Amino acid sequence: MKIAIIGAGLSGLSCAHELERYGINPVVFEDLDFIGDREPHITASLSIADRPLPDTLKYYRNTCHLEINPVNTIRKLTHYTPGKKAIIKSDNFGYFFLRGKETDSLKRQIASQLSSTEIRFGQKPDFRALSKEYDFVIVANGLPGIPKELGCWKELISGWIKGAIVYGEFDPNELIMWLSRKYCKTGYAYLCPYDRQKASLLLFVPYVSQKDIEYYWDRFLEIEGIKYKIAEEFSVEHFSGMTEPHKVDNIYLVGGLGEPSAHF
Repeated sequence: MKIAIIGAGLSGLSCAHELERYGINPVVFEDLDFIGDREPHITASLSIADRPLPDTLKYYRNTCHLEINPVNTIRKLTHYTPGKKAIIKSDNFGYFFLRGKETDSLKRQIASQLSSTEIRFGQKPDFRALSKEYDFVIVANGLPGIPKELGCWKELISGWIKGAIVYGEFDPNELIMWLSRKYCKTGYAYLCPYDRQKASLLLFVPYVSQKDIEYYWDRFLEIEGIKYKIAEEFSVEHFSGMTEPHKVDNIYLVGGLGEPSAHF
């Protein structure tokens, strides 16, 4: 059986790993020339969002047969809204995962567990041509282009993210979030630590331009009195949407394209 996967992201690599377990060796087509994310950051996976799974790491290990190592466990949630601060603690709210190009980043952890999958870098294939060459085509690049062409994409929200790597003093088990219409409208800001000295700080503002996000970023830092040392910054378009149906002929839409999800 010949299977092509478009996108070497979390869902594409995980799909390849599952196919290998059944003796199928897919070909993965990846636009970038490396495995990982362009923007270095830490992402938070909260148990409340993964319900009814009691523990995502055990699910990855026992059901997906993947060994995934987090940066740390989330044991403290700090939430800021105008004039209010809330803190809750637990043994385990979820996990922090590394995103970027590092060897232990989330995507590279999955890629390291592949044995026979061929990954072709710097490739942006025509999915319709692939659908004639392969028995099945798995679209897992998290982008709306192909679903739009197939007429099954519904956008839910869009905007821009401004992110930075910052240095200061952090609790490596604490996730911090901010909400305020003054600088993020109906969006959000959050901080995820790498360790006690380094953290990932991100702000998402919906329905603004790339130029606007710089203005809201400056307001965010000023209003919240954030004075961390900024070592690296990036801005990237962010959108959330869903597809229906998830299969068109021999083309499958999976991962972030198969259910409501956010992408950047």
